[in-house]
Formats: sequence, structure tokens, C-alpha cells
Amino acid sequence: LPSCALTCLVNGILADGCVNETDFACHCSSGKLVNKAAACIEQGCVRSDQVEAFGKAQVACRAIG
Repeated sequence: LPSCALTCLVNGILADGCVNETDFACHCSSGKLVNKAAACIEQGCVRSDQVEAFGKAQVACRAIG
């Protein structure tokens, strides 16, 4: 992940309502992680890093199922 997106994603994980920070199935399925992190990533990352961050998050969530 681009460094500009890392803090956004960590903060999103901590604020998305899932009980366990390592429960990635919960983080991916709730939809709240993306909502919490998206504005931060859009404000803090250049466009190419935004695309990379969102792309990697989608790939990771698809892999988790």
C-alpha cells in the first residue's frame, strides 16, 4: 500500500465497528472500512496512489471472500 493510505486504512479498521482488528472478513463485508478510509485517502494521496490503494484493498477483500 502507498504510505499515504496506510494510516487511513488503519484508522478505518479501528473505527468500522468490527470487534477484532484482524477480522478481515468483517472489515471487508461491512462496507464501513471503505467509507471511513475513502475520504482520508482521497485527501491525503495523489490520484495514482488512490488508485493503487483502492485496487489493493479490493484484491485483498476478494481473496478473503
